[in-house]
Amino acid sequence: MTFVALHVQAQGNHYDVNNDGTISVSDVVTLVNKILGNPDEGNPTNDEQQERKLILQVSENPLTQPNGAKANKRLAPVVFTHTLDHFYINMMYKFYGIQWVKTNRSETLSITTNGYYENNETWPSPSVVGDDDDVYVFGYYTYYKNNVDFFELNDGNPYLLVVTEQSSDDQRDVLVAKKTDTWSNCQGVVNLVFDHVCSALQFSLIKTNSLADYTVEVKEVKLHNVHESGKYALLTDQWYDVSGNSDFTLKAYRAGEENNIVVDAEEETLLAKNESDYLFLIPQAITGMDRGTAIVDADNAKTAYLEIKCKIFKQDNEFKVGSANEYGSVYLPFTATLKAGHIHPFTINMGTSLRDANGNRIFN
Repeated sequence: MTFVALHVQAQGNHYDVNNDGTISVSDVVTLVNKILGNPDEGNPTNDEQQERKLILQVSENPLTQPNGAKANKRLAPVVFTHTLDHFYINMMYKFYGIQWVKTNRSETLSITTNGYYENNETWPSPSVVGDDDDVYVFGYYTYYKNNVDFFELNDGNPYLLVVTEQSSDDQRDVLVAKKTDTWSNCQGVVNLVFDHVCSALQFSLIKTNSLADYTVEVKEVKLHNVHESGKYALLTDQWYDVSGNSDFTLKAYRAGEENNIVVDAEEETLLAKNESDYLFLIPQAITGMDRGTAIVDADNAKTAYLEIKCKIFKQDNEFKVGSANEYGSVYLPFTATLKAGHIHPFTINMGTSLRDANGNRIFN
């Protein structure tokens, strides 16, 4: 039995271990060929000449609606939150059962109209992985590409590191798919079903009857003291190391009234550009501040709250919040348990429960 070390000097050649503890596939293949005395070293073998194309069939599981119902699964291109028209893939396998090896993150892969994608990616060569050996294929999609990276832990457990953008205009959901298969079983055709792994929040505004005599004009809403980063384990479908403390901004939109909306007392006003526009957060349990807490104390304790930038006034220009020239801020506690792949609707009641930065009621 021959054991191959990860850092080797062989026949005058030097092989280096990658930063994540893996050795490149090409180096491993070259090294084994040298150890086994491959007479055709430097020339492609029959196995290496055999091209094993990777063909992906792609579909999406939609977000879970608040009532628990789901829309039907659809083949890509999928239009739900945003078009699932591209994604990245990585593969992971064991080189002759010795060392976990992972492919480099691929370039953007586009999806054809029939839901299939045949690309330049190939199944690992039979010189590296046997026909009956497992290969993990991972797909992941995100609109904010720079904020998701693929990693591999020392024990071979891959994960995505996700850092969410703080403005709802700049961030989107993260979708993940995985499939384990063998070449002898699938012949390179892999079905990737993408799941939403973040939580989708949607906010609405309504004016309560207690403010019937007031006009309530909202510019934006901020959600304060919420975790923004975490690791998603691809093998177990679990989030862990959820951390950070950030504020997330939702601008007020309505057709013809961008950046400020007058809140209705009869019907809820959606705080989004359209019904499929969400604030995406990493799943977590959010602890809200206690009512009457000063904002400085809530920030120190890292408890969550909503800050609503608004004007509240009567027709005779009697302003309770803000002024004719600027918006003021009012505050409400925010508590929630966010689940992966779920839509969480929240209604913000603009009424007498609103408080100022000191925790005092604005309306007696």
